[in-house]
Amino acid sequence: MGWFTRDLTCQGCGQQRPKGAVLVSLPQKGTGICADCGGRWAADGRLCAVCGARVHGTQEVAYFPERRGFGHYDCAMDAPGALKVTLP
Repeated sequence: MGWFTRDLTCQGCGQQRPKGAVLVSLPQKGTGICADCGGRWAADGRLCAVCGARVHGTQEVAYFPERRGFGHYDCAMDAPGALKVTLP
């Protein structure tokens, strides 16, 4: 039996990334959010893609596929298709 490496498609940037470079795996098979996109969101101030307010450390985070961004889980009611994620 051999080990197969399979790249995942980042929903944020559309690039193929190895599993080790994926920050969050998403329910759609073969998709996730790469560490580069997560890092870029953090570097840009952790602003919510829905309301524009800052997401603070203890607040729950969601990923909004239609907006290709992260934000408050509470804002998920205003954005269908949002997924709750746990960031490291």
